[in-house]
Amino acid sequence: MIKRKPSPQPLRHARRSLLTLSGSLILTASSSGTELALVNADTPSPVSITLGAGYTSDYVDRGEFSGKDLLEFGLEASGSAEFPYLGEVTLTGGLSNASYSGGKEFTIHGELSRDLGPFRIATGIINDSYFGSETTMDDDLESYLALETDLAGFSIGVMACHDASDGYGYDMYWECFAQYVMDLGSLSLGLSATSGYFDDSVEYCALSVFLDIPVSDRINLSTHFTTTFSEDLGDHTFVGIGIGFGLQDPYRSRGYR
Repeated sequence: MIKRKPSPQPLRHARRSLLTLSGSLILTASSSGTELALVNADTPSPVSITLGAGYTSDYVDRGEFSGKDLLEFGLEASGSAEFPYLGEVTLTGGLSNASYSGGKEFTIHGELSRDLGPFRIATGIINDSYFGSETTMDDDLESYLALETDLAGFSIGVMACHDASDGYGYDMYWECFAQYVMDLGSLSLGLSATSGYFDDSVEYCALSVFLDIPVSDRINLSTHFTTTFSEDLGDHTFVGIGIGFGLQDPYRSRGYR
């Protein structure tokens, strides 16, 4: 018997941390499927601000179906700073609001990441709040640690998450991730694979194909096709589309700070 928390499930922005580490400030590769490729973290501005919106046909959270017609809006800010003994560290924080057929949720997340030679490491926390006619859950708090590297053209990583709430049948979640991106001129075609395991012995795999379409230097459109496989949670296939807007901090870029 699967000991899961009743629907709806949280959006779980920790799932996008592995791609955030790769240097592009993006909201992407969550198992809910929303692909929001935004602004590159190598831009001259010390602070990058991104706005994004996305639609996904099914809300599938870490292999488990939670509802239909997922609509998301989000904002994220990222910048680098020097710390004693740590060197240059990237700080990221954001919030998002999601609605779907099972309810609504509001997410706040924060992350600290750093390059370690061939590896990139990140740690962060995510807090999910739920509301809506079908929502009876308390707030959920999760912390995570992720490690990523590049190998033979692939970006691969692992992540460990600890859930501090009492509403789930598990305390720990582990994830392995691999992604390959092909340059098609102005377009980018990506393939990703995810394997997730919960400490209550539930596991799943997900495969996704996504296409990034730059509209301008600061606007990006992305679409995807994703399918998940699990003996415990069932198989699910869904599609989605997202748009992202990248902004600089106007005060910093003009030298006001």
